Amino acid sequence: MIKKIFNLLFSTRLTGILFIVFAIAMAVGTFLDAGQDTSPTPYSRTLIFNALWFELIMLFFIINFTGNIFKYKLLSLKKWPVLLLHFSWIFIILGAFITRYFGYEGIMSIREGQTENTFISEKTYIQLYVDGDYLIDGIPQRKKIEESVDFSTRLNNKFKTNLVYGEQDINIELEVDDRAKRFLAKEGYEPAYGARPLKRAIQQHVEDTIADAIITKQIKEGKVIISKHKKENKLFIK
Repeated sequence: MIKKIFNLLFSTRLTGILFIVFAIAMAVGTFLDAGQDTSPTPYSRTLIFNALWFELIMLFFIINFTGNIFKYKLLSLKKWPVLLLHFSWIFIILGAFITRYFGYEGIMSIREGQTENTFISEKTYIQLYVDGDYLIDGIPQRKKIEESVDFSTRLNNKFKTNLVYGEQDINIELEVDDRAKRFLAKEGYEPAYGARPLKRAIQQHVEDTIADAIITKQIKEGKVIISKHKKENKLFIK
C-alpha cells in the first residue's frame, strides 16, 4: 500500500495531472478577474490563489519533483538539463511560498526628486479598539486588534473574532449586506485612481458609520450588520 502511494506521488502521471489542474486554475483566475482594475482581486484570491487546495497543488509539485530526482537518478552529469529543470520548479515554488507568507504587496507613490519610505498595503485591515473598566496600576487599558480581511463586492463578506478584555470574553461579528456592497462599489469606482477611491469610500461610509454607532452606543456585543438606506444615500447599522 505504501509502495503504491510512493509510486503515485513520484510518477510522471501525477506531474501531468498537476500541470493540467494548475493551468486550468490560472486560466479560471484570469477569467474571473476580466474587466477588473487589478489582478488578482479579492475574489480570485479567495477562491483560487489563496485557497488551501491551490497551495496543496504547489506542495504536491515539490514532493513530485523531489521524488523524481531520486527515482530517475537525475543527480548525474549526463542528466543535468533535466535535473536543472526540476530544481528550477522547486526553487520557483519555494520562492512563491516565501513571498506568499513573508512578503508584502502594495503601492508606493514616489514623486520626481523625492524619497518615500511608506506604501499603501494591498491588504485591507480591520482595527478594533476595546476600552472599558480594566485597569492596570490604576491606568485604563485599551485592547487593540488588527486583522487583515479580503472583502469584495462579489463575496459574502463576514468578519468574526473572539477576544479577552481583562477577564471578560468579547465576541464581535461584522457583516456587510448586498445593498451596502453595491453602494460601496458604486461610490468607490474610479478606474483612473485604482483602489484608493474604494479605500476612501470604505473609510467614509463604513468606518465612520461604525464609529458613530459606537459613540451613540448603538452597537452591543454580538453581530453587526451594515446595510444601506433605501431612500438615503448612506449606510447604517441594523
